[in-house]
Amino acid sequence: MLLSHPNYPLKSHLINTKNRALEKYKPPKLKYFEGEIIREILKIITLSHDFGKATIYFQKYIRGEKVKNSLKKYSTISFLLTNYVIEEFLKNYNIKNNYYQLFSLCVKNHHSFISNPIHDLGSVEENKDLLKEQFNSLDIDFINNILKENNLPVIEDDFSNILEKFYNLEDIYEDLYDENNELKYEFYLLYLYLFSLLICSDKEDAIFKGRIVKSYPTLPYSIENYIKNLPKKNDIDYLRTKMFFEIDKKVDEIDLNHRIYSLNAPTGMGKTLTIFNFALKLANRIKREKGINMRIIYCLPFLSIIDQNYAVLEKVLEKTLKNQITSDILLKHHHLSDISYKIEEEEVDVDESLHLIETWNSKIITTTFMQLFYSIFSNKNKNLKKFYALSNSIIILDEIQAIPYKYWHAINKIFKFLAEEYNIYFILCTATLPMIFEDNIELLDNKEEYFNKMNRTKKRFIMH
Repeated sequence: MLLSHPNYPLKSHLINTKNRALEKYKPPKLKYFEGEIIREILKIITLSHDFGKATIYFQKYIRGEKVKNSLKKYSTISFLLTNYVIEEFLKNYNIKNNYYQLFSLCVKNHHSFISNPIHDLGSVEENKDLLKEQFNSLDIDFINNILKENNLPVIEDDFSNILEKFYNLEDIYEDLYDENNELKYEFYLLYLYLFSLLICSDKEDAIFKGRIVKSYPTLPYSIENYIKNLPKKNDIDYLRTKMFFEIDKKVDEIDLNHRIYSLNAPTGMGKTLTIFNFALKLANRIKREKGINMRIIYCLPFLSIIDQNYAVLEKVLEKTLKNQITSDILLKHHHLSDISYKIEEEEVDVDESLHLIETWNSKIITTTFMQLFYSIFSNKNKNLKKFYALSNSIIILDEIQAIPYKYWHAINKIFKFLAEEYNIYFILCTATLPMIFEDNIELLDNKEEYFNKMNRTKKRFIMH
């Protein structure tokens, strides 16, 4: 029996990684690629990502024998096999878009970080003798049986033909990144999405070894009753409540095809609970009308207010649900967070907790701008694990004015792609709204009234 990890069969790991990834996959709304074909590509890369472990060398290594380090490595040979299967798949179904083939690079980097594909392509040429030796030591029957069981093309060629198919990638890549090729933006985000699904599912199965973490979190429809029952001691309390219910009514009025909104209101107006309630009701409306389960991601710029924000949301949810709040309902994530994850009455162990936290395995996440941005604008494996979790989400960017001006253009470009293609709603929340987006819809119609009533500045002119 071939092993993937000590006492864990390779076939089980490959099948389970595929199943985990397909379970997480939500078809994006694409212009240049097709969701169903992408699903098949995801199936191929997750099934074949560790085919290189079927060499004699890796199998000796995993059983404790001493093996030359270069021969036991498996990512690059797995990548070559993945590329072969994808090309054969495209040919069998007469799919003319060769850019699909570039997604095989996800396998090349799944234990490291995303690098320049030109570097990846060059490294294969430099090591082709070593790769040929690994290829010749593969259990091809084992690999082909898995491919057959999953209705995928089998590997029938020798190493020279495998390598020949690889050489096509360089031309495809250069054509993709032609200056006038618009689909490169869609490709980039789709590459991140597939890479994230692969590495998250791979690590998850390596940690849980086939075991599925089941949770059935329940979210409230709204927190209206909590707000109604808050004591009103002064005019500001009544003003906050008035704004809360004005925004509350907006949920049923907005066009779900528009995905960028703002709440521009004075400091001290209770924007946290107002916008959280809006996000809850929006998630429930989308579930009701489109059948899509949404995640809420509440982002803040500073660690000092993350703990405060989390405590407020936890208190409100406990009062509303009349139950203790577990990690699958509400999760806090930043680099100083406790590594603790609880489902029902059970707290899972440290490795499992760390994975579930770092992949945002929860209905509501409160986190930092940096964690959000690192999951999009990074090439690091650790950060990209959670990129897939952005799909079908409502992202609140509180105190949005804290983002430096030099990043506005990149955020505008990428967030609009994400909103349109990955069904993400962005809500900017601030007292001083920056002009990052020209087409965000303001939720507070009569915001001037609130700014005038909350004006705490007095001017005094002194004549000399």
